[in-house]
Amino acid sequence: MSTPYAPTLLYPNGGEQIFAAETVISWEISSNNDPNAVSYEIYFTELFDPFKEPDWIQLAVVPGNVSQYVWQNGVTLHSSTCRISIRARANNGERSLFFVSAANFSVYCKKLATPIILSPTPGSYDQYISILTDDSGLTDSGSQQSLYQFYYSSDNLSIPNTVIAENVPPGTSITWETINLLPSNDYVFSAYLADNDGNTSDVAIVSGVTISHEGFFLIDTQPPVAGVTINNNAVFTTQQNVNVEVVAYDATTAIQSMLLQEPGGNQTNPSPFINVQSFTLSASNAIKTVEIVAQDFAANRLGGTNQRTFEVMLDSSSSIVDLTVDNNNYVWFVTNGETNSLYKVQNFASLVLTVVEQPTAVQAFGSFIYIATVTSNGFGKIYQYDGMNLNTLITFSDNDSLINSTVVYQNQMYLGAENGLIYQFDGANFTTLNGTGNPISEMVSDGNLLYLSEKYSKNLYVFDGNSFINTIQ
Repeated sequence: MSTPYAPTLLYPNGGEQIFAAETVISWEISSNNDPNAVSYEIYFTELFDPFKEPDWIQLAVVPGNVSQYVWQNGVTLHSSTCRISIRARANNGERSLFFVSAANFSVYCKKLATPIILSPTPGSYDQYISILTDDSGLTDSGSQQSLYQFYYSSDNLSIPNTVIAENVPPGTSITWETINLLPSNDYVFSAYLADNDGNTSDVAIVSGVTISHEGFFLIDTQPPVAGVTINNNAVFTTQQNVNVEVVAYDATTAIQSMLLQEPGGNQTNPSPFINVQSFTLSASNAIKTVEIVAQDFAANRLGGTNQRTFEVMLDSSSSIVDLTVDNNNYVWFVTNGETNSLYKVQNFASLVLTVVEQPTAVQAFGSFIYIATVTSNGFGKIYQYDGMNLNTLITFSDNDSLINSTVVYQNQMYLGAENGLIYQFDGANFTTLNGTGNPISEMVSDGNLLYLSEKYSKNLYVFDGNSFINTIQ
């Protein structure tokens, strides 16, 4: 039997009220200790409707020997129609039926008390403002272990929500230094409470705070500071038009004008400061960079120094050839097709570099990434990537020496070639070993032994330290 048994969901299975930002989902593995279940797929919906197909969102895929998963359900989830579903997946891809929570459960985050602000109040201030709060309502409540977060902003001066102080314990005296702020009558002071579980209160807002200084004049010699967010920090996009959110601030005056540009590509016209606008990228598939150029009223300019690289697209005509994992548990892979490229995966795949020849294998060994390619005349070639530069390490002279598989075994890297030879690399020198005489397909090590398989053959070889011995007679 190849179809796995469905696991039994234990928690949450209906009727629970969850108030924490973290929940342990648990299930019972089949009493038969199902050998076909190699993984479990966990899904969630916050809008379960028995008369409609649920909109399941996948939370995780966990190994088949695991019976619980820690779900970070966050602080924004508020629903009484939540359900979990789980199913087992076999090695051949077959899946069991879903086991769904027997009834709805609820997720409600703890609500902290809204701060009571005694100072500042609407009015005029000069160099300093004492921040005072009424903390009497926090005693013996769920909010007494929470911390204050204080901010200010000004629309007239284009000052976004800016930190005054964070994680301030109740009862702490705080002085807000306003001596270096520009005069304006529309400052907004805001405060909220937050705890270590991620729960927050509503924001308390004090508007109409005026800051004015006697004998005030400005000396402005520093350019603005700015940053951009593209498509809400998405890493991939298939559209040329992207949404750009801009945060810019000048310590002395204000932002007079700004423009967006793609180096070597499109550019917007200079315009008054706008927080959100659309930008059109160039049409090519590549890593994209958007720069902001901002100028303040004193003509100080921030020009092309604040960049955000955000866009990576894998050509649909390219395919993944081989993968490897480095010492930091990052995944690397190589592709061939329209582009021959090396990618590094940190949550998302990021293009690292391209190579001229077609890659055939990739291997992390020591502190480097090694890329095997094949030349136009069928010779194998090895590149070494050190994190900065791609260096040619060796081009083999044997016919059909293109590398089909690589593996690290006992602090040595072994490379299996199309001509049946095995190349051994110790980090400095290559040694040629007697292989099987047939094209090598795969090599793998369990830490104790090194195994090898051939193309178009059922033979399986094990390495005894000197030669490869066929284990199938």
